[in-house]
Amino acid sequence: MNKTLNDIELANFFRVTPRHIRKMAQDYGMPKEGLNQYDFVKCCDWRIKTLESELNESKHGTETEKKARIRFLIAKAMHEELSIAEKQKEIMLVSEFSSLIEKAFIAVKQKLLSIPKRLSTNLQSLSTTIEIENYLEKEIYKILLELKNVSNRK
Repeated sequence: MNKTLNDIELANFFRVTPRHIRKMAQDYGMPKEGLNQYDFVKCCDWRIKTLESELNESKHGTETEKKARIRFLIAKAMHEELSIAEKQKEIMLVSEFSSLIEKAFIAVKQKLLSIPKRLSTNLQSLSTTIEIENYLEKEIYKILLELKNVSNRK
């Protein structure tokens, strides 16, 4: 499961700027899939190899080496977490998640907007406020159950 990200999404993951992502692709050979498109797994592999190379080139225990080592360990840990999450199918792009939320919101909105038209004739026959409240509550719970059953089927 290889996901394609844009420079902003990849920059957020690597904790750098989108400009730095474009520079790594242009000047340092980070893999690129197309215009402003990056294969997430390939880029993670490339980043780990690059950080490992930085460590190997540094011969002394300088501050630069310490920072490189920290960046390497962070990247390696992130990559391992990604691999585990991929295996468990727990990764979803923000755009996919947003789409699911939008569909759920539309379903809830449609169900709620249908209440007045569907219930208006039955509400006229009720005489007390408590009867009306109980009837409305019962109908709302029915709608919530319907929505829950729809989400469980997906």
